[in-house]
Amino acid sequence: MSGIVADTAGNPIAGVAVTLSGPKTLTATTDEDSSFDLDAGDGGWALTVTADGYADGT
Repeated sequence: MSGIVADTAGNPIAGVAVTLSGPKTLTATTDEDSSFDLDAGDGGWALTVTADGYADGT
């Protein structure tokens, strides 16, 4: 799974912790262009993002 994390105005956010919980737990941190990439296979996953100064998202 890969993606970009942005605020409600569409501005990219670097340094966001992205966690996938499911068959196992995977964690990544967004880079300077706010992108992340996690090697998740099949299964039921829950995505959580956390960043200082922002409400957690799921």
